[in-house]
Amino acid sequence: MQQIVGTGLNAYEGFDAAVCEVLNRYPEESFRPTENKFHGISSKDSFVFSHGVLNTIASNAMKMANDIRFLASGPRCGLGEINLPANEAGSSIMPGKVNPTQSEALIMTTIQVMSNHHAVTMGSAMGNFELNACMPLIIYNTLQSTRLLADALQSFNDRCLSGITVNESKMNTNVETSPMTKNIFESQIWL
Repeated sequence: MQQIVGTGLNAYEGFDAAVCEVLNRYPEESFRPTENKFHGISSKDSFVFSHGVLNTIASNAMKMANDIRFLASGPRCGLGEINLPANEAGSSIMPGKVNPTQSEALIMTTIQVMSNHHAVTMGSAMGNFELNACMPLIIYNTLQSTRLLADALQSFNDRCLSGITVNESKMNTNVETSPMTKNIFESQIWL
């Protein structure tokens, strides 16, 4: 019985369903025969879709890490509205500066995950005719992205988010000197 392409043409009738039935005996598994055998063996859409979720998580994590990095910038020339935990020695040329190393690490991780998404997409597109020889690349990048995001987000939570404090004096100064506050009061005076 030869099954190179995976059409089931030379297999016993119902062979694909029987294999799925055996695999479904394992907890948390749900297999079923694909309707289009040619598409199933050549296209890896499910990996592109699932890695798209990882890509979206990475995109949002990058935005969050950048926002936190900018909000913590300072101490003299920056927003300085939040304080980051000092996980390591600060800058020798800028006393009082806490380097946003956790934000920077998360940003680098998200760039890698987004790059992996491109590789997974390209790998899926290489399913020429009835074979996709890029499965090792697709699986490697998907597993790497999953591990990188899990580790980086856990580290970011433990070493950054959980230790952030609000710089109340800076926030009060920003509110008191905001041009918007002046506009609010002027509009009240002219009513």
